[in-house]
Amino acid sequence: MRYRGCATLLVCVLFTLPWSAVADTAKGPINRSNPKVGTRQVYRPDCNGNGVYDLSDISKKNSRDINQNGIPDECSSECDATIIGRHQFGIIWDMLSWTVDYNNDGIIWLCLADGTEIVNPPDSFRGRIQIPRDNVHLYARPGDHVLIHNQKTNAGETNSDKTFYHSAIHVGNGRTGFRISNVEVRTEGPDAVGIIVSGQRSEVREIYGATIRLSGDSYAAVLVHSLGYLESLRNSKLELCSWSGGGIRMYSSGMIHSITETSIYEPANAICDTTAREAVRVEGQSWISRIDHLTIEIPHGNGIIVTSGSLVDFVEDLYLTTFGLFAVKVEPESYIGTLRSSFLANGYQYGWVVSAYGQPYPAIWNLENSVLLSPQHRWIAPNSHLGKMNDVTCIGMDGREETCPLP
Repeated sequence: MRYRGCATLLVCVLFTLPWSAVADTAKGPINRSNPKVGTRQVYRPDCNGNGVYDLSDISKKNSRDINQNGIPDECSSECDATIIGRHQFGIIWDMLSWTVDYNNDGIIWLCLADGTEIVNPPDSFRGRIQIPRDNVHLYARPGDHVLIHNQKTNAGETNSDKTFYHSAIHVGNGRTGFRISNVEVRTEGPDAVGIIVSGQRSEVREIYGATIRLSGDSYAAVLVHSLGYLESLRNSKLELCSWSGGGIRMYSSGMIHSITETSIYEPANAICDTTAREAVRVEGQSWISRIDHLTIEIPHGNGIIVTSGSLVDFVEDLYLTTFGLFAVKVEPESYIGTLRSSFLANGYQYGWVVSAYGQPYPAIWNLENSVLLSPQHRWIAPNSHLGKMNDVTCIGMDGREETCPLP
């Protein structure tokens, strides 16, 4: 007898179940429709492949089944159903504190369901989610809307090492391996920060697909300081509508390995204060290894500032348009190794596209294959110290290409 094109029932079951099946043979009644079958084959799913049936994993509390669909949460495509709606910051701390690494991959996975909002009320004392353990991945599925919102608007409380208590997310105390994906973060109020990485051995492995929005007098979308380390900021958006806020800020030997496929911008049709802000500020002996495919579009303020003994190794495919004193500024004893294949524009009549005061060594070692645009022909500031400059095009107000002046 054939079952939907299968030679036997056994073959049908084996090749149609969406999981690896584990057989449990038991004596049972004769199957009258097929007298040749004298035993009952019971196939029980084991989606995580640990040799224990899924229902047994759930009943023994080896696995969670928050949405009660009979499938361990580590195998389910659905996010944690209990984390949906509006909650205060403490729920994330509680969930991360007791969540078990069920699939034994070394990572604590916490998926926030579509429509979840984690909020810090304006009257709360400390507005932050402080990550309580290593190797946490806080994420939402692509296309779902999850918001982590710091609404604290009163003056910020800070301690001696400038740790901002009312950041939305804080990775410190030597926590490592943190990841956040596809989540929107909003922050507002004096000195507020979206995501902070601070302290020796504190590490964020990846910020991916995030949207971080600043308003009020927020300080920064991403702040890395005091030997904190961010390995990758990728495919994310940093929206600045803050009186003095910056996109990425670093000080006290903060470290970032790579910034790729990311944009820093002022939102269209928004009323934002005209006080100067900076898209990227690297200071205090901080370091960025690579910037690649970064877009900066801010009509008020400066682009990239490297100062106080800091270093940016490599910049490629940077698209930067601004209306401030500097599009790119490198101060003495700070350096950009290579800046190439980029478009840099500054529309401010008294502003410079590139300012590189790096004596006694070049502040920018290699500037190549790039376009500098300035309506007032203010491409390279006087007394700038550049190393090699190859295939650089300078464009004025009329759009004509001109020979770039040697600094």
